[in-house]
Amino acid sequence: NYVIGNKKNVKKAFNLLKKYLTDFFTEQELVELKKQIARHDNSKLSKEEFPAYCEHFFGQNDNPIYNFDYAWLHHQHSNPHHHQYWVLRKGNGTTKALDIPKNYVVEMICDWWSFSINKKDYNEVLTWYEENKPFILMSKQTEQFVEKLLKIIKDNFVEVK
Repeated sequence: NYVIGNKKNVKKAFNLLKKYLTDFFTEQELVELKKQIARHDNSKLSKEEFPAYCEHFFGQNDNPIYNFDYAWLHHQHSNPHHHQYWVLRKGNGTTKALDIPKNYVVEMICDWWSFSINKKDYNEVLTWYEENKPFILMSKQTEQFVEKLLKIIKDNFVEVK
């Protein structure tokens, strides 16, 4: 139910944003993005993620046998809408944030916003981003697009309930 609810709210977020995305995407790209959104987080149902998510979030086992860190890493590496997917760890120990393709940025914003939508507080994503921005490694180009999308949310939806 958690996965279904999250997917539903991500889809709702996309449907709310869709009309504001025409400056960034062609009509065909929006059709493809809608299909991408429909596949959002399917990996959570995989054997690598589902049992660990159940234990971690719903405490179905007092003595967990699944390591959530591995499930979370699998999730990040299987889903390009996570900013962590786009961080390059170089052999010398340094990291570099790669530009995230704009379709995945939209899905990431919809994912973040879905939690606000679930709480019926459309403004929460803005507060969450400001609190977490120092810990999110993104390229300047990606950060600018993220902030454009968040401004659209702020300007058009923060009063929506």
